[in-house]
Amino acid sequence: MGDFYVPILIFRHTFFVKNSCVPVLFLIHERKFEEYHNKLFKMLEKLVKFPRGQKIACVTDGERGIVNSVQSVPQLLDVRCWNHVFNDV
Repeated sequence: MGDFYVPILIFRHTFFVKNSCVPVLFLIHERKFEEYHNKLFKMLEKLVKFPRGQKIACVTDGERGIVNSVQSVPQLLDVRCWNHVFNDV
């Protein structure tokens, strides 16, 4: 059996003062193909009613497949994770 990847989409709910990060969607897959991430973000787009005219930040590690998938949802804005920015520099 091969390796499995489990990206977790976490939502930061500003209503809560403590423990404001809530896991929303999980995707279990064997390969880092863009098509799998597209399915995750299309599901998100179906399930969530985004505020009209506003962009929602989606923090990623900058991996091309995830970035392309985030960019496929017009309401999302891809933002880099600080840890990955510092490691890349």
